[in-house]
Amino acid sequence: MDSNSTHSPNGLNTTIVFMDYSELPLSARSQVLNNSDLLGLIFSFFHVLPQASDMDRRIEAPQSQQLLWAGLTCRTFSAPAMSVLWHSLESWTTLLCLIPTLVLDEDENLYTTDEAIVEEHLERLMYYAERVRTIKFTAFDEFVSTHIYASISRLCPNLFPRLSKLVIPNLGQLYRDNLSALFLMPTPSLSTVSVGGIVPATEVLLASMLVILSTHAKFLEHLDVSGELSNVTTDLLDRFKMLKSLQISMQSGSLDCDMLQKLSGLTRLKNLSLTLDKDSSFDTTSQSYASFDALESLELSGSVTAVFSILGKLSLSHLEDITIECPGSEKVIPSAQQLVRNFVRPQVTSSLRSFHMKLADSIRMTWKALMPLQLCKQLKHLSVSVEYLDASRLTSLCCNGEWFTLSSLELAFLKVLPGEVGLSVHDLRIFAEYCPKLTSLSISLGTLAKGSKAIEMLWEDGIKHKPFGDTELQTLEILPLVLSPTAIIEEAKEKSTSDAVAVSQYLYNLFPHLNEVTHPDECAWLAGVDEMIRVYQSISAKSKCTM
Repeated sequence: MDSNSTHSPNGLNTTIVFMDYSELPLSARSQVLNNSDLLGLIFSFFHVLPQASDMDRRIEAPQSQQLLWAGLTCRTFSAPAMSVLWHSLESWTTLLCLIPTLVLDEDENLYTTDEAIVEEHLERLMYYAERVRTIKFTAFDEFVSTHIYASISRLCPNLFPRLSKLVIPNLGQLYRDNLSALFLMPTPSLSTVSVGGIVPATEVLLASMLVILSTHAKFLEHLDVSGELSNVTTDLLDRFKMLKSLQISMQSGSLDCDMLQKLSGLTRLKNLSLTLDKDSSFDTTSQSYASFDALESLELSGSVTAVFSILGKLSLSHLEDITIECPGSEKVIPSAQQLVRNFVRPQVTSSLRSFHMKLADSIRMTWKALMPLQLCKQLKHLSVSVEYLDASRLTSLCCNGEWFTLSSLELAFLKVLPGEVGLSVHDLRIFAEYCPKLTSLSISLGTLAKGSKAIEMLWEDGIKHKPFGDTELQTLEILPLVLSPTAIIEEAKEKSTSDAVAVSQYLYNLFPHLNEVTHPDECAWLAGVDEMIRVYQSISAKSKCTM
């Protein structure tokens, strides 16, 4: 605050005070209108999506029209509203139509212009292109005159300065002359690139784009390529030194250890996914090995032979999560069992947190294949399928604290051996005793409770014995046997309400925090068991409040 003295016409000294309002807090209205990021966040709620994975989808009508109207309300709203509206783009034609001189020759199905393109013609295109964060190239079946791409490339060398994600689901479906549009995409801001549908006719063009990406998008973190890949593409993948995640899905191709060695040079790589279809193979002739010292997550999918060979060539010192899928019809029991043993080496046992293995139903793997996992003392998530398992075999897998750290477990069985009943509800006590930290359990049962004696045992153990207060299980999914998918449902239809009380009381005593009991198919009897457990929990909570 400043002041000056002056003389008024009547001769009196008057002090004029100059107030400085710069440090006064802004009104709530001003704080909103002056914050473009906040306005952008507000406008983003015009497009509420059910899943986080849909965040990159473009905004469709009527939300797009409403957002456009909101942007036209006042000048302040225009830029943030347009940034939200143009966040994701799924049609290259949408941008081309912003060129005022553009015309479509319907007879030739060709986009061209009626005069030479100059900078003024591209102003609107540049205004909206700089707001695009995600581009998804869907089928593009119009032809575009070569001079249009040449003019855009010359006048707008960095057309998409904020582009972070580029998705091309099917490269082979793009018209060949429109592939030139891909060379407008590389920009330093790109962090994710996904290209699918690669075929021999377009692979060289993809490889050329990858070379440009490696120099322009030096901070690319996620790369996904799939299709009929050869070394034309794979030999270039090690150029992306900042990659954190790499997915390779190969069709009718060949993978070798030399390529794995090149990829091991990506020292920042945390996640690697390799998928080989039934017509792809892994060359085992090389004697070299690939060491991935920073890799934390590995996904392998292919034949048992290919996956087994790949694991044998990898050195993984910090791996935390592995997912193995073998969807083929091979009947290679020794390989399936050796697969686990070949992977669980001393360098992995101290870091592994998650192990998921999904094999085709025709591939038999005995419960003994799980024994090498007993060495993994930090394991938290386990999902496997074995041929069969009973209470004694299950106990031998976990009775010495081998599964003490598990928080989620999925155990699926193919069948029950002749003369046996397999696991039942009563055998779930094993998990309460030896896996107290489990919060989620999915388990195949051969039976719920076989006969009246089994029900009597549930009554006795469920009422007389005190609850296991230190268990943490919250969700229980009772899976059917793979080869007898309706057996549990049919048995449940024969159970009475009294049986449901016995089962629910028993489960509540084992797992006091259980809040969901489910089956993959609709089962009214199990739904009743679930409701009864909630009643017990409600009664317990009320009794604690009155104490």
